Amino acid sequence: MDVSIIIPTYNVAPYIIECLESVASQTYQGVIECIVVDDCGTDESIPLAQEFIDSYNGNIKFRICHREKNGGLSAARNSGLFEAKGEFVYFLDSDDYITPNCIESLVEVAKYFPKVEIVQGGIVNTKGTIIYDSTRFKTPQLMVDRKAIYSKLVFGELPVSSWNKLIRRDFLKENSIDFYEGVIHEDVDFLYKLAAHVTSFALCPVITYCYRIQREGSILSTTNDDRSTQSRILVYNACLDKKMKMPFRKLLTRSIFLRLIFVLQTAHVSHNLRYSFNTLCWRTVHEASGMDGFWMGLYLRAPKFLKNRFYNLYSKKMKSL
Repeated sequence: MDVSIIIPTYNVAPYIIECLESVASQTYQGVIECIVVDDCGTDESIPLAQEFIDSYNGNIKFRICHREKNGGLSAARNSGLFEAKGEFVYFLDSDDYITPNCIESLVEVAKYFPKVEIVQGGIVNTKGTIIYDSTRFKTPQLMVDRKAIYSKLVFGELPVSSWNKLIRRDFLKENSIDFYEGVIHEDVDFLYKLAAHVTSFALCPVITYCYRIQREGSILSTTNDDRSTQSRILVYNACLDKKMKMPFRKLLTRSIFLRLIFVLQTAHVSHNLRYSFNTLCWRTVHEASGMDGFWMGLYLRAPKFLKNRFYNLYSKKMKSL
């Protein structure tokens, strides 16, 4: 099985070599191509990557894809996806790194389940804290029930991130799945697109990815509330625009609503965006089915102290109904 590793790269000079070394250290004996996407940063990331590639003499096919202008993480990933030739693609952020047996372990699972579309690996952060380990849950290693897969993805029981998933490239191509450009919550939109079409999802019981805790200059560490909120409004509206049939429509509106009230609990929505945000909240209520719309509307109308008091209980109830 050929694998394309896609690394969008922008201003990560202190981390890019560690990232590329982790790719070069892969134990997988099959074909790996590694596409480093130059998103037109202003530091030495790309010259360092080129120097590393020039001195590398192993079996992995490293190459740099140069974009004409900076387009952001989504655009860089889409550029890499367009260039990819592998049967599977694997997204790796340029400030993170993978374990030596990452691709080998994920491909093993894909070979064991020949029709699988996505394989999810385990995640640890740079402090050694486990973020996701499938062996800690009772989830079966292979899931083929579409409703169960959809529910676990949109309610966060499976990682929301696009990175550290081995994804069959034809699956993405046939379903026209790519990244929403110009926003900073692109993984959420990508996740909902995956969830809408995936019919076979497998778990790898091995830690394969090391996530770097927010670094200075990263998208998450520099995001202001207005930009973050505006992106959420765009992404969640795009998710609601998807024409989903029952029971997926119910799961869609519930999960979007829970994400919205999470923002209300944890972030400040500025006066400039409050109207758009409230419009989105009520759109979700009106598109909800049955009693869901009643309970959502009741929550939005409740005084703030009641929302704060019953938020956790309400969230748990919405996931289980």
